[in-house]
Amino acid sequence: MKATFTFDLPDEQEDFDTMVRANSMACLLFSFDNWLREQIKYMDHPEPQASVYDEVRQKLWDMAADDGVDLR
Repeated sequence: MKATFTFDLPDEQEDFDTMVRANSMACLLFSFDNWLREQIKYMDHPEPQASVYDEVRQKLWDMAADDGVDLR
């Protein structure tokens, strides 16, 4: 199966740029999620700070899920 995306440039330049960067953005989200996981699991933080990382990670997951993106 093949998929072709067509953009009317320069009118749809912003949409085109978003499509081109989509993989990089996905990698960034996965990397940030993994960094948060490492902060929670491996770093020697006082309990309140670790819970902040937990809250940020949960918010990231919630926002991703709202947009149909599964980071887990």
